[in-house]
Parts: sequence; C-alpha cells; structure tokens
Amino acid sequence: MADPSSLQPFPGARIFHFLETTSTMDEARILSTAGAARGSVVVADSQKAGRGRLPGRAWSGKPGSSLLCTIILDAADGSVPGFPLRVGLALLKTMTTLVPRARGRLSLKWPNDLLVMPPPRLHRPDEADAADAMECAPPPRKLAGILCEGSGGRVLAGIGLNLLSQAWPSDCKIPPVSLEEAFYPGAPSEVAGRDEVLAELLRRLASVLRDPDALSEVEENLHGLGSRVRFVPGLPGSAPIEASLVGLAPSGALKLRLDDGTIVEHASGELAIEKTPSTDDASRGGARQGPSLGIGTRWGRTSDPDHASRIAVDAVPGPDASRTGD
Repeated sequence: MADPSSLQPFPGARIFHFLETTSTMDEARILSTAGAARGSVVVADSQKAGRGRLPGRAWSGKPGSSLLCTIILDAADGSVPGFPLRVGLALLKTMTTLVPRARGRLSLKWPNDLLVMPPPRLHRPDEADAADAMECAPPPRKLAGILCEGSGGRVLAGIGLNLLSQAWPSDCKIPPVSLEEAFYPGAPSEVAGRDEVLAELLRRLASVLRDPDALSEVEENLHGLGSRVRFVPGLPGSAPIEASLVGLAPSGALKLRLDDGTIVEHASGELAIEKTPSTDDASRGGARQGPSLGIGTRWGRTSDPDHASRIAVDAVPGPDASRTGD
C-alpha cells in the first residue's frame, strides 16, 4: 500500500491493510467500535467470506485482482438521502476520471451496482432489421457492487471493484466484468492500480456526500431510465407491477409511472429491466407498448442493448434497517 496519508481526504483517518480476512466489513465493524476515525478504510488483498446484502449473495475473487474495501463513516453520512447511490456515484466518477474510455459506458443500477454497458454495435447494411440486431447485443455486466451497513451508530460502505481478469462464477445473476476485460483487454499493465483507485474514490466520496445535486447526477446515470419495467414491491413474493422507470425521488427511492399515469415511489423491491417493445413488436404480438420516456436519448441512440436484458435488483431496506446497500 502507498503512504495512507497521501490517500486520505478525511482528517485523522487511517488505512488498514490485510493480506487476507473473512471480509473487510467484519474488520471495519471491529475498528468502528474501537473508535476509528471517519473515513478510515479497511483494504484486503483477498477475503474468504465477502458477501452481498441478501442471504446467499457473495463476493469472491482472485487475490489481488480487485479493490476490496470498507469505508467507515459517521451516522450523519448514512442519513444523507440516497446514501448507497451516492457511494455508487463516487465510484462511477472515479472510473470516468481514471479510465476516460469508460465515459458513456457506465451506469448505476438502482440501488448499488456499477454496470458496464456493451460498446455500441452498428448493424451491417445487409441486416434487414437494425432493432433485431441490437437485441442480439450482450447484456450489461457488473463491474462493482456496494454493501452498506449500520454498526453501533456508524455506517460502513463496502465496495468490491473488479480490476483484473479472472475466472468468474457461472451462477451470477448479472455477469461480472473487470476493468481489464472491459477497457484494456490483454493489457493488465494499463489498468489503474488499487491505491490509485482508492485515493480517487475517497476524494470523490468526500465530495458527493455533501453535494446537494448528487442524486440528480445519479439519476442522469441511472440504468434503465425510461424503460418499461417489471417491479415487485417490498419483499420477493409480492404481486408484481408493470410500469415505466421515470427516475428518483429526493429520498433516493425509485419513481415509477403506472399505466394510468400515476407516479409511485418505492424504497424497496425487486426490479427487472426489460426491452421496451416497438410498435412493430406490438403488431407482431409482443408486449404492450408503455409510455415512451426516451431512454435512447440518455445513451445517444434510439435503442439500447440493455433493453434486451432483465436485471434483478435486490430489496432496499427502509431507513431503520441496519443494512442499506447491496
């Protein structure tokens, strides 16, 4: 690790480095209880029991191939509206700063994943239906995940960011990807180092936590904005609804437009982003066309490869829950 003082924008904070641990979240909880300063970070080369927010979700990786860290913050930080989304925004800003070629290809999946969109695929002149060609594009892939938990009056922000290529588990709900695979294939030496990424992440996080416009920027980068979605309110097993994803509430809750035009907000639930059918699709017996909210405008094209995928989003706990992220 580099000199910790050179990485820290939080006064008095320290960086604790472990070669191996069960999870950086576990170590951070111990240090938080012991009074570690706001902004202190636990970093590990590998972890044996990294996890996601819901039971059965895990984070695994080859030692040294990822940034695995947990940042210790105060309760006031966790009470900022959309806290996990702000952590995601800090990570997105870090990537677009250090990896210029990533600009325009990253999105934030509500509430706490960073996705890489596939590069635009231009259809060949001999392809009769450009929309059908776009449907064959690969789905977005998961570059990073975020897990936020409360602990003894503090809040812990755990981050797993894939840096280098490795063998991925085959049972992931969203296919993983690394910075190397997505932007520097076959050139691992060009990938930003862990210390460099962490230093920029801490700087960005200190900024977005106090930025009143942070959620507006999250919304601009929200994966599936304007898409027709299938949403299961609350815990899995509730009756699903179909609606259009229109943005974020000031609290960070998801805003959906129902078929009758009503706007509803949900702070928890499971979301599936689906391809929005065109008029031609409907005439061929496809799903009914929902309100058009211009997702193509967000990405600068009239159709998006992510429409062809269904992305599940884990339940988001309410404000009194001790776990606030994925």
